[in-house]
This record gives sequence, structure tokens and C-alpha cells, in this order.
Amino acid sequence: PQTKPANGPEPVIGPAAACPAFAADVRVLLLACGPVFTPEEIDTACDMAAAPDDDYEFLAAYDGKTLAAYSRYGTISFAPGRYDLYWIAAAPGYQGAGLGRRM
Repeated sequence: PQTKPANGPEPVIGPAAACPAFAADVRVLLLACGPVFTPEEIDTACDMAAAPDDDYEFLAAYDGKTLAAYSRYGTISFAPGRYDLYWIAAAPGYQGAGLGRRM
């Protein structure tokens, strides 16, 4: 299970590139969230995380080599400077600690 180390450093947040390795990390994260996401939603999220798409961006929060949280967002057509948040998830051990808000 993915849990935050007691008194450990905060996960490092930064952009993530869509690729098969990132998709595998996303699958582990979403499965750790329990019944929040359906199997179909998990498959869709992983498909998106595996293949680059110019219309969407990813942010990832890694705690060492473990994906603690991720989000996917994109610009809103015809609304300069505005974005839609499509996916956001945090591992159970990181939920409620403000990581999603920081992302």
C-alpha cells in the first residue's frame, strides 16, 4: 500500500510525460484508491497516461519512485487562460494532507 512516511519529505510535484511506465504508476495509484474508480475508468486513465496528447497535461507527485498523486488537465477551447481538470487522485496515505490542492 502507498502510505506517506511519518515526518518524511513532501512528494515532489512536477510535469509528467505520458508513456507506458507512467501509465503503470497511474494504475497502481488508482487501484490503491479502492472502489473510488471503476475498472473501466482505471483502464481509460491508463490509456491516456500511456500515449502523449497535445491537448492535455499531467502533473505527478512522486515520493521517491512511488506515485503519490497525479492530475490531468487541459485548456478550455475558446477560453484563454482557463483549464479543465479531468483527473485527480491521491494515494490513501496522502489524502487529506493538501497534496491535491498543491497540484
